[in-house]
Parts: sequence; structure tokens; C-alpha cells
Amino acid sequence: MLLFMNRYMKILFVNEYASPNIVSGAELSMESLARSLIDSGHKVAILSANLSEGENLRYEKKIKFLKFWFPKKCKPYSSLPVFWFDNPIFWLCSVIPIALAVWREKPDIIHVHGKYMLPGTIISKLFFSKPIIVTVRDYKFICPLAICLTRRNKACTFSYFLGTERSMYLSKYTHTSIVGRIFISARITISKLLQQGLYFFLTKCNAIVYVSNALAQIYEKSGFSKSKLSVIYNFCQPKPLSIKPIDRKIKIVLYVGKLSYGKGTDILIEAMEKVRKILPKVKLMLIGSKSQSIDNIPSWVDWILHIPNEKIFDYYRQASVFVLPTRWPEPLSRSGLEALSMGLPVIASDRGGNREIVNDSKNGYLIEPNVETLANKISSLLNNDFKIIEMGKESFKLSKKRFSAAMTIEKHIKLYKRLLE
Repeated sequence: MLLFMNRYMKILFVNEYASPNIVSGAELSMESLARSLIDSGHKVAILSANLSEGENLRYEKKIKFLKFWFPKKCKPYSSLPVFWFDNPIFWLCSVIPIALAVWREKPDIIHVHGKYMLPGTIISKLFFSKPIIVTVRDYKFICPLAICLTRRNKACTFSYFLGTERSMYLSKYTHTSIVGRIFISARITISKLLQQGLYFFLTKCNAIVYVSNALAQIYEKSGFSKSKLSVIYNFCQPKPLSIKPIDRKIKIVLYVGKLSYGKGTDILIEAMEKVRKILPKVKLMLIGSKSQSIDNIPSWVDWILHIPNEKIFDYYRQASVFVLPTRWPEPLSRSGLEALSMGLPVIASDRGGNREIVNDSKNGYLIEPNVETLANKISSLLNNDFKIIEMGKESFKLSKKRFSAAMTIEKHIKLYKRLLE
């Protein structure tokens, strides 16, 4: 196997979603990694469900996209309800396209980026013998709701889930009739049972890549072996930093991501109501879809439901500060990486992977996610133009040092070769 050290590798990426159905940072990170591996001389193909059949679609020529038939369709940038993928029928049916892709492409490595494609990939080993790597970007393998992780540093037990976590979710995330709540409660219980299956299949991988140290630590405390553990950050290609004059009349506080209780969107809105009493011309811009846990967005907030990723950096350029007020231990925020690459100061809750994005008091602030603390930090930072610029420079430096594309690619290639040896 030493010949792998001196020649290109063929890698098959597997995910439920891929272009043109990019629905989260997971797909963006996966395709960025694929492009960089191809630029390094390796061959990469991405297998995913065909969710946009019959439309005039454009695919990036550099990456080879493989699509398998799927009964349900959705528009580009839209996702399907999770039950379409999180069920044993899909897990078993996905074995066929995965096995066919391996037979046709003859990859050296299979790298799973979509958790619901993992069971089918593991089962497919009945037909081939290839190393399987999975990148873990969230907590679905250990808890389908992960509300427990706002109170503890490891996943909850089944009894805690049924007795406490399920009711917490229903109180925060559902505003339906009694019948609707019963249906959702049953669905949540089933998702917990299915999560046990995902946990089992994750233990059968040859290697597990976690996107942050914080995420790896929680999985380790939840029972996963250190021997398979690798921490490799996602990356966002840094943009050239140009310090533009601060607009002293209008400053923008930016948040990009899901608008939900776990993400702390309600804390940010309440904090900005206080900030606007002191700085009435400050604007809050929210970009992302809204869950039922968040009430109607106030009219004074600039809320944008969706922006294609190629245009998202225009909004980072307009902002003065980026905020991540998450209640739960954020694994590693893709939008946080984008903010760093654009030289923005970041105010984030002292939770999970946020600690790896923010060097406290250097490129931003780590805070407890409550209204008073967040309002005070936003106000003090927006009142100091010099600090905005200096912290922005530190964010850009951190992006280049800790989250560089070159470092991420090097670590992936080393991991691939180690498994092939």
C-alpha cells in the first residue's frame, strides 16, 4: 500500500444533499473540500439523491456528481422533511446506489458526509472492502434533539429523553393542537429509537472526523473511542481583507443561520431592542429560515429568508459585528468561519465550538447567552470604531492560521493515506 503515498487517490463522497440542493454548511464544506482535493491532484466524485429532476440545472464541471433516483423532489436550496432519509427503508434502499457507485468509480476511500447515508454505506461493505470515513458535524448520532447538551456535556439517557427532553422540545418548538403535539411526540420518540441505529453504524466506521475539539469531546464522553478520533476543521477560503471606513451613521449587527431557540435568536432580538434605545440607528440583520420556537420577527429587523452562498459575502462586507448567541454547544458554525474570513469581530456564547472561533477580547467576546450581557457587549463594541477594526484584523488572522484550506486538505490526505497503509 505504500504506492498510495506517491500517486493520486480516488475518493467517493456520499451525502443525501449536494448541488444544486445545498441546504446547509455541511454541503458547502463538503464541496469546498472536494474542489481542494481535486486541485491537489486527487479524483473526487460526489454521490447524492437526485432531488431536482427535470429542471435546468448547472453543476460545477470540476467535481463529478453522481445522482441516484429519489421519489420526492424539492426546489434548489430547499430541504425535505427529515423522515424521508431518517428511516430504515431509505437506509436499506441506499445500499444499491452506493454499491453501484463503488463498482463503477472504484474509489480507494469512501467518505460519508451525510449521516443518513451512513447505514447504507456500512451495509454496502458486504459487497466491497473499502475504508469508510464519516465526518460528524452535529449531535444526531448521540441525541436527535440535543437539548440535553445545553445542560450537560454528554448525551442524555433514553429515560431522560422521554421524561424531560421530549417535553422541553414540545414546549419550545411546537405551537399546534393537542393532536398535533401527540403526533410530534410520537415522531420524536421514533427518532430517538432510530438514533440508536445511527450510533451503531457510526461505531463500524474506520475513522471519524469531528469538525471541532468541543464536538469530539462530547462524543468521547458519550462513549466513542479515541482510537478512531480525528479533529479536522472545516474551512472557508479567506477573502482579501480591505479595511473600509466605518459608516458612523448606520452599523449592522449580523446573524446567519437557523432562527431558533437553540441558536438563541430570541436572545439576540431582545438584546438589540435594548441596544437600539442607546444607538437608534443600529440595524439587526437576520439571514436564515425560522423555526416554530421563534415568534414573529419584529418589523424593525431586516430578515432575509435565503441568499445563495455566492452572494452571502456581500452581507458580511456590510456588517460591523457578527453574533452567535447559541444556547446549545455549537459544533462549529460555518457562518462563524465566514465572518472570520471577512474580518468581522465575533460575539459568541461561551459554548462548544464557539470557543475555537473566538479568542476572547482579541477578535471578539465569549459571553453567557443572556440578554443583558449580549446587549452590553454589542453596545460597547459598536461605540468603539478602533476596536471594531482591530478585532476584525484578529479575526482574519485567526481564519488564516487555524482554519486554513491548506491545513484541512493536508490533514484529510494524511488520514486517507494512513487508512490505506
